[in-house]
Amino acid sequence: MKPGSQNQASLQRRYVPGDREASRFLSSLTVACLCTIFLFPEIAHPGEFPFPSRERATAPAAPRRKPALQARGLSFSLGNGILRLGVELRTRSEVWHGYTVKGPLHGADDHALLLRTRLLAEYRHARGHRFLVELQDSRYWWSRLGLDDFPRTCPFANHLDIRRAFVESPLLDGGAVSVKLGRQTITYADKRVFGPGNWGNVGRYWWDAVKITARLGSVRTDLLWGQRVVREPTRLDTDHYPFHMLGLYTIVPVTAGELHLFLLERREHRPASGVAGAGPTRIHTGGVYFRSALGRHWTAEGTLAVQRGTRGGDTVRAWGGNLRVRRRLHGRWWPYCGAEISIGSGDRNPHDGVAGTFDGLFGSISGAYGRMNLFSWRNLRDYQLTAGITPQEGLHLWVDLHRFELDSPRDAWYWCSGKPVLRDPEGHHGRELGHELDLLVRKRFDAHWELFAGGGVFRAGSFPAQDPSLPRHMAWGFVQLLYRF
Repeated sequence: MKPGSQNQASLQRRYVPGDREASRFLSSLTVACLCTIFLFPEIAHPGEFPFPSRERATAPAAPRRKPALQARGLSFSLGNGILRLGVELRTRSEVWHGYTVKGPLHGADDHALLLRTRLLAEYRHARGHRFLVELQDSRYWWSRLGLDDFPRTCPFANHLDIRRAFVESPLLDGGAVSVKLGRQTITYADKRVFGPGNWGNVGRYWWDAVKITARLGSVRTDLLWGQRVVREPTRLDTDHYPFHMLGLYTIVPVTAGELHLFLLERREHRPASGVAGAGPTRIHTGGVYFRSALGRHWTAEGTLAVQRGTRGGDTVRAWGGNLRVRRRLHGRWWPYCGAEISIGSGDRNPHDGVAGTFDGLFGSISGAYGRMNLFSWRNLRDYQLTAGITPQEGLHLWVDLHRFELDSPRDAWYWCSGKPVLRDPEGHHGRELGHELDLLVRKRFDAHWELFAGGGVFRAGSFPAQDPSLPRHMAWGFVQLLYRF
């Protein structure tokens, strides 16, 4: 099977924002904000917001000498609560050689300037009620891919829209049971099972959902129901993908770590076709995640997920797993090294009516299976070595080396979007997908400013070599500046 078609003529077009006036206004506003912050730095250091954040930090897993600062925004007393206002501006320049975000293709290069703006307003009442609205505007320039190169959603563009808008309220005194209703992102642990996909200029997963949380001592259980939002570039995001998610997620603190138990269901709203015929899709995933410190210098975490159900007329029998081990070494630069393995099962026999390809769940992709975003958690074996140092507070450098293989040589290579790139139904070309080397550096100047840069190279193995339209080498690089308050 050939890779997803990319018309060479379309690659020569440049993206022109559909709303030029809005684009100019947003660009001018961004430049004005940045200039104001440089000229009047006291604005960028407002008073602390008294409520702790519920979001997990997304920085790499590097040792720290003291807790990282977090930007809290501007806060004001309002009635019996506190109103917080926040802004996040992120700009990134990326270049791709041998592929684009749509897929690999010999001779296909691209570059883009990305800009993402987020405006947040959050009100927390003294009785525990919480109201939050977050607007997001995502735009891009200089790319050879226009909006018409994407059927409906574009990973680069989503003009001013509602990313989050929810109300959270306790249902019982003391907050033992609470409910969160509305548009939201869902994140747990290492973001492999549930994650927002925050690296993308738009983001992977926004949910219109309800989450009911029950706390019994230190044990927390979430009951989830939601529909994934379709992120349309130039229209208000009101539509959903044709499936819904139902989940039960429990977090249990254990000695020196955490244990997470989850049970999820994906139910499609329209019939699907399989080898054994057409029918509904009902996929159930049960699993466990753990994180633990092993003594003073070792840490370990991992995920195991097992899937059963039906896809069309076929029976689903699949699984996915991840195991990561880190070792902190001696030295004043806080060096560390580690190893990791990720497996998403593939279909052993495409003709037997048993679907063995792991579904991939609802997690983030970037960083989990290589920074170049060439793969997803489907029919994949990813063997990874990593090492890093922290020469000074806020400065982190690290390198990742990946070896990618197919779990089943008769199944496909799946792109980061989950779509198949190349398939060999007879399995004559082996398992080897290739090797990827990533080098990254992140510098956090204070609670507000962060610089992130890096790149990667990929050398294809025997499996991609069967198709002459696929490149033997691919490369990628980026520079990103982030400001938040």
